[in-house]
Amino acid sequence: NPRGWTHTVSPSDGWSIEDEDAHEAFYEAAMAGAERVIDVSKRLGAQGVVVWQIEGMEFSGPAYYGEPRHLRYVAPEMEAAADDFFEKIRDAGLRVGITIRPPLQVPLCEEGEELVEWEEMSRLEGRDWMPEIPENSIHLYEQKEAWCALTRLANKIEYAKERWGATLFYLDTNSFYRPRVRDDEEGPSDWETKRLPAGMFGTLNEMFSDVMIIPEHQYPEYWAHGPQYQHVPGMFGTITPPGVRFAYPEAFSIITGDTDHILDNRKNYIQAAVEGDTFWGHGWWGGSMEKINALFQPAVRLAPYHLEITADEMSVKVRDVSGLTTSDVLENDVDVEVVDRKRFGETDDLAEFFADRLDGEELVSQRRVYVRYEEEVSPEELNHILDAVTEEGGIIAWSQVFVVSPQ
Repeated sequence: NPRGWTHTVSPSDGWSIEDEDAHEAFYEAAMAGAERVIDVSKRLGAQGVVVWQIEGMEFSGPAYYGEPRHLRYVAPEMEAAADDFFEKIRDAGLRVGITIRPPLQVPLCEEGEELVEWEEMSRLEGRDWMPEIPENSIHLYEQKEAWCALTRLANKIEYAKERWGATLFYLDTNSFYRPRVRDDEEGPSDWETKRLPAGMFGTLNEMFSDVMIIPEHQYPEYWAHGPQYQHVPGMFGTITPPGVRFAYPEAFSIITGDTDHILDNRKNYIQAAVEGDTFWGHGWWGGSMEKINALFQPAVRLAPYHLEITADEMSVKVRDVSGLTTSDVLENDVDVEVVDRKRFGETDDLAEFFADRLDGEELVSQRRVYVRYEEEVSPEELNHILDAVTEEGGIIAWSQVFVVSPQ
């Protein structure tokens, strides 16, 4: 198991991914893994799935490849399974995505050979400075990728988008290294680290208006162009800073990290969820279930709109949460007044209802919609309804399966 896959047949059982006949076993394990991820995602109330390292971990050491175009070279067993794996998850109504990284990775191979040898990488792997692509790898890239990080990222996104329908991209190590001191004989002797400029993400958003890019590291202007990764506690931050939210009212972060820390500071993270932040949950086994429920159940009580979808109709409860705070919900278990309840049979009527009530200039907290739906509602129908809400300015706070009581 050199690629580091989990949830497959154990190598201690005499099974090796290097054996050609093992690929069928891997395919079956991957499909079973997709089913498990779908089940966990529904219970978590997730709206999408990001595969953190689709290429495996054989040659990348402590880092990720973030290079989907290399899949067939570094993990042929996943190359054969990936299309069906992602299709199964998409068919369940979930968005899909992968990890990408800015560097240009240069494998060593014989010129013109289709098979690439990955036992070694070029000395410049991971550095955003390369005067030209070596001849032994030129057939893998377009020449512009040697010096343009934007081109590299755009090409990676385009590849995953076209092949797997990917719209979620965790961008790992969004920094590059440039030589500070050069020695003609020894090569660069010192390097400096730079963040990719925030404006680059504005350009990527213009190129791919239907995808979400989530960088690992950031400075405030990054939030102008999409959500940011937060890993707590530690160097990655905690929640979206108030100053950032003041400058960019729709700014939000996607948070993961130590469950105990989050639960020990539960009130702060619930308030962050009310203001628009959301959370990663672990897709293999739902290990974050307690955390997600503890945060979102109180947070959605402060959502002004609750949309319930049964197999034959939809109903919206408009709730008066204007005077409530996170403390009220946590400490007093207050009842939330329902101001109005409307039933709908057609999506157009639902969209019109939200169009009359929502203003895209309002705070995120005033546009949050908590969605519950019966399992009988198909993924296509559910996403059609969610699109009708978001197109009118609504923000889906959480969408979760539920059983409708007779009342």
